[in-house]
Amino acid sequence: MDNRHVPNPSEPHYNVWFLVEAALRMNARRLPFGEETHVRKLVGEELWDQLGGEGGNGNLFGKHVAKNLEYFSLEYARKQGTRTMYRRREEAEI
Repeated sequence: MDNRHVPNPSEPHYNVWFLVEAALRMNARRLPFGEETHVRKLVGEELWDQLGGEGGNGNLFGKHVAKNLEYFSLEYARKQGTRTMYRRREEAEI
């Protein structure tokens, strides 16, 4: 796993980062095959806002996801404006 974007334990959003990561893994595996979505929708607005949203830490989290697609059971689907759309990997189990 590529952890270069994970915050340091001294940073205020450190604990939220791992809650967001767990929510993404769980929801990505529930995503129906063929359906495309973005990370923010999979995580949920409440956790996304706690992370810091698009302005800073949300962007870093998106980079973290892009570097670790297999870990999150996702694969790249396409770009939609500035958002990257993902779909569930074929070999991902529920």
